Amino acid sequence: MDLMRGFFFQRICILGLCINLLMASGCATYISRKMEAANRGFMNQTDLNLVKDGLPSSLLLLDGVNEAFPDNDRLLLAATQLNIAYGSILLLDGEKERATKAFTKAKRYVFRCLSLRNKRFGEAKGGTFDEFIKSLPIFKKADVPFLYYAAQAWTMWIITEDTWASKADAPKVESLLKRILELDETYNYGMAHCLLGSIYTARPPALGGLPEEAKRHFERALEISEGKNLLIPVLYARQYCRLVYDRGLHDRLLEYVIEADVETLPKELMILNILAKEQAKDLLDSSDNYF
Repeated sequence: MDLMRGFFFQRICILGLCINLLMASGCATYISRKMEAANRGFMNQTDLNLVKDGLPSSLLLLDGVNEAFPDNDRLLLAATQLNIAYGSILLLDGEKERATKAFTKAKRYVFRCLSLRNKRFGEAKGGTFDEFIKSLPIFKKADVPFLYYAAQAWTMWIITEDTWASKADAPKVESLLKRILELDETYNYGMAHCLLGSIYTARPPALGGLPEEAKRHFERALEISEGKNLLIPVLYARQYCRLVYDRGLHDRLLEYVIEADVETLPKELMILNILAKEQAKDLLDSSDNYF
């Protein structure tokens, strides 16, 4: 144990020294590029357990780097993406409380990022709905990646936090997603449509949910993704089919995911598709108990 503690302390000291040297030499751009490459490396992995075990170290590293470079939007985005990935894996393992913390952290990082790119958004994100709406037209197509991961972190936080206070944020997330669709509905295989469908199904119809509108967005996401992003049919089944008790569609969507060969799908989606297959198995196994 003492040996492990010494090793850990040594790694932290080395990390601190590297960060200080990089700060002195003004290498934030270089670091952000390396972090983006590392993120792609994680997404290309085929071993879900390996990624789960390895992510915490990378998250600690990014925490330190973002302390050193708090105004670098690329580093903030990298931290957002990894926290969303980690939260999704924790959610699969039933660790909802830890997943919620990861999504909360992702949301904090990406909000800082968007505030750097749009000062009006920074002032409006915690204000009234009207103030928030007025800040969105300032964002342009170049902002879409940042807007998308903000919407994803926020949506996952709403779903896992699952309180009336969190659900009160749904109209803001809906507006954010609509802005993304205006700018580029095809970004990330049409996932903005999928997230909007998830927002519309976060509440039952009697409490303001819009299941049929959600279905339209899930179908559009399937169309754009051409079946390559397996997370879309999983969310469609979990969010829409279970809400309206459509077991036929539910099981068909999940069977498609389970039977899909991830090796033939885009490499950049590898770990997400493996995660989707695990979720699909769990959902299909529980069909008899749910319906």
